[in-house]
Amino acid sequence: MKAVILAIAADGGVMPQTREHIAIAGLLGLGDGIIALTRADLADAELRGMAAEDARAAVRGTFLDGKPVIAVSSVTGEGMDLLEPAVDAMASRFAGEGGRDRVFRMPVLRSFTMEGHGLVLTGVPLSGSVEKDEAAARLGIGRAALDVAAGMLCRMGRLKDKAGLLSLLSPAGAEEGAGPVAARISEFLIRRGMSPCTMEEIAGSSGAAVEDVAEALGSLLRSGTAAAVSRKGYAYSTFVRKARETVLHLAGERGATGAAEVKQALGVTNSEASAWLELFEGEGLLRRAGRLFRLKKQS
Repeated sequence: MKAVILAIAADGGVMPQTREHIAIAGLLGLGDGIIALTRADLADAELRGMAAEDARAAVRGTFLDGKPVIAVSSVTGEGMDLLEPAVDAMASRFAGEGGRDRVFRMPVLRSFTMEGHGLVLTGVPLSGSVEKDEAAARLGIGRAALDVAAGMLCRMGRLKDKAGLLSLLSPAGAEEGAGPVAARISEFLIRRGMSPCTMEEIAGSSGAAVEDVAEALGSLLRSGTAAAVSRKGYAYSTFVRKARETVLHLAGERGATGAAEVKQALGVTNSEASAWLELFEGEGLLRRAGRLFRLKKQS
């Protein structure tokens, strides 16, 4: 891995995880990159300008300092005519270093279904190259690799139940007797972490019929694998517990907490932070005090 495209939402700006990504890229010794302001169709000129300034400030003093900042939209296609040649130019600077004459190998980082395209796989190629209409084989990653990945998530504090994740990603599915749709939903919820997702997003990620998704999600909710965060948002139960611990700690340590602090602590958007606060208020753990939330005294 030689370079990176740092994606920052034009309508959201720099988030806590953005700074983590910058730091990780620096630790990996990357030397080149491009900053892409995504979701540009959802931001006006003023918001884009603010996001661009935030991005430049966040990368100041790093290997991304002075690199191009390009606003793009996958919906309208805006900026793609600028991003593509920039990526080509960046890749050409590493020509001959990627082992293009070797077998094509790419760990799959994400898989999802797009209407009109079918199954889409994304990842970072380790070697070789592949052309349009050329066939490639999918190889299993094995139990040992899953065990290492689960261990890393535990050390990062993102996962408590290592055995549960290994079971989830096994062919048997997310729970005893669960089908492939439930397994795909669980994987998607894990990837989303602290960001609750809607039924529409879940259906889009699974590639299954809406009725099959609803049945599988209901099974996950009944088993406790997933939980409802709001009327329309769902999350993996491990992350619900982690969010609950974090928010209650904030409220107890500071006397009260609000959406801004929760947003920073969980790395979510303002609306998602509000959803978490309202969930824990509904559970009887917090009480509202104006715009803030305090721990509810237990009798």
